[in-house]
Amino acid sequence: MVVSLDKTRILYVLSTYKVGDGLSCAVYTQIKDEKREYLVCARWITSIQQDLNIIEFEKDRLKTCLLNNRYDIIHYYKGINSDILKLVLNVVAELNQKIPVVTTVCQRPSYRSLLLSPYEIKKSSHFVFIDKTSYNDPIVNFIPQERKSQIYLVSNTYKLLSEGVDYSRKKNNLVIFGRATTLIKCPIDMFEIFDQIDYQNKEFHIVGVPKDGNWVAEEAKKRNNVVMHGFVSFDRWVEICKTFDVFLYQLPEMCHSSIDGNLGLAMWMKIPVVYYGPEAPKERFDHGCNGYVATNKEEIIQYSTLLAVDYNLRKQIGQAGRDSIELKIGTIEDKLHKYNLVYTKCFDSNMKSIKIPFLYYFTYIKKAWKRIIRGYTGSYRKLG
Repeated sequence: MVVSLDKTRILYVLSTYKVGDGLSCAVYTQIKDEKREYLVCARWITSIQQDLNIIEFEKDRLKTCLLNNRYDIIHYYKGINSDILKLVLNVVAELNQKIPVVTTVCQRPSYRSLLLSPYEIKKSSHFVFIDKTSYNDPIVNFIPQERKSQIYLVSNTYKLLSEGVDYSRKKNNLVIFGRATTLIKCPIDMFEIFDQIDYQNKEFHIVGVPKDGNWVAEEAKKRNNVVMHGFVSFDRWVEICKTFDVFLYQLPEMCHSSIDGNLGLAMWMKIPVVYYGPEAPKERFDHGCNGYVATNKEEIIQYSTLLAVDYNLRKQIGQAGRDSIELKIGTIEDKLHKYNLVYTKCFDSNMKSIKIPFLYYFTYIKKAWKRIIRGYTGSYRKLG
């Protein structure tokens, strides 16, 4: 099959599209960076950007789209579980079309019930992992090397937004510690850690967690130095991020975090980072040079205090963080070139289905039994 890469049409597929969600943002920036003809098909849509060509899955509507336009690649973004890939491929099969699938895995493959299903593995021509930790996860080491790539989710968007942004000192030496992540990634002791930072004039700003109805919001109400911003649009998140003095990115030790956009935006904005949590984000840092990686809770407090009391150190670390991004993570040109290589490999009509070890089936049933039940009952929406 011969396909001109510059004319390749891509059908992006994901479970949920929601403005501000990390995976949705990855899809959106990929579309803007690639500048190809495309359509997005989501199992569920919560909110969208006005300039996005997207549909919520409905069999007849997708069938009409596939009849009216030829798509060369299905680019499936694997985040939360749903049956969206199967639904889409069933429509493709009904039309007697053959479209190779690229699956970008947006979490650590072995994390709880989010691991790839046997169906997703068998139907994918190529797998892209967004960090080295995920790429090297032993649970997927049976996937042939020629069917795997590691490509960071870099984008020109953050770079352009951060042009001209300078790090500045606030009045009264106020230091804002900020974080942006979902409720499930908020460690139960994060307020206790913040309280122990040895600096008086400090605030803790939290983005991405609802202002009511959860333990973080209730704990925040007990304090006069915590600001809850809730779930905000991308533009608003950019403006809030600019106000942070330190990005305090403490995550639960058992978490499916990867090298995400929130951390990336903070570094582009020259915000120094103190990180504690799973392995993948550590790939960004040279400890003590372009950020701090704490190995225990006491070190989170130590490094945060160090940055709070020293403006020049914050500025130095923040600048080094920005300078290091393209060197350690790569450029947009690197990403697009690597994806072109992936797409080219997928057009190989002789590609065979991947043989899945019996042990993987056992692990999948053990970890994802709830997902299996949801698949048979069609209750994904009800159960989340």
